Amino acid sequence: MGFDAVVANAGRLNILTALAVDERQEFVQLRQRTHLTDGNLACHAKRLAEAGLIHIDKSFRDGKPVTCLTLTAAGRAALEAHARRVLAAISHRRVAMPVSSNPAG
Repeated sequence: MGFDAVVANAGRLNILTALAVDERQEFVQLRQRTHLTDGNLACHAKRLAEAGLIHIDKSFRDGKPVTCLTLTAAGRAALEAHARRVLAAISHRRVAMPVSSNPAG
């Protein structure tokens, strides 16, 4: 049961989870929600965008640059698959071998 390294990274998982709640967020708002630094958020966002999990839109508002990040359908699917793998891993029980009362077996 392998985990997708792009999704499983703590910073990227934090971004995906925040975008799952509110699918389109401005960079500043997402930075506040994730508590990531500007540089970490930018690097993780770039990696997620390269994987097709988020879309980054850069525009101008009142002459100032505004960056918006949006969760894609592929991003939601990857996050949901990751959550299913985590739940499967923590709910998996190992069956203990019964202990024999006879030392000879």
